[in-house]
Amino acid sequence: MKKTIVLANLALICTACGPSISVSTDWDRSFSFGALGTYAWVEQERPEDASETTAVRVQRGTDRVLQERGFRRDENDPSFLVAYQLGAEDRERFVPYNQALLGARSTARVEYTANTIVIDVIDPESNEVVWRGSAESFPNSNATVEEQSDLIRQTVEKILRDFPPDA
Repeated sequence: MKKTIVLANLALICTACGPSISVSTDWDRSFSFGALGTYAWVEQERPEDASETTAVRVQRGTDRVLQERGFRRDENDPSFLVAYQLGAEDRERFVPYNQALLGARSTARVEYTANTIVIDVIDPESNEVVWRGSAESFPNSNATVEEQSDLIRQTVEKILRDFPPDA
């Protein structure tokens, strides 16, 4: 009974925290991002393990953020190309908690899926990645469709928060 209460409290605490998003970016310091104005998507196939809905949400979210920043989509004469990658990996972590009823500290094993979104900006002349942003999120497995959509939107916004880096 005590173990059930502790695990239920742990699940409640993990759910209350909401999804966590960890972001990193890197870019070519010698590239001039100030000259960028138009972009196009790289033709690519959706990864087998990614849903069509997720891919569409990533593309639409990226389009929205870039266009809000003044970039214009132009398939004929882009000054940069955009590509994305999606991934998911099952993981586990050990979360410490206090067993208040027993007066001891312990850990619980929590299984989760880490989702990754990578957005690349590519120089069309050299065909090299000049900026990369990636995010790993740990969504609630009981999330609704709306919550999942919102998590993708938040993740894309966080990835592109500091793009372009020298603007």
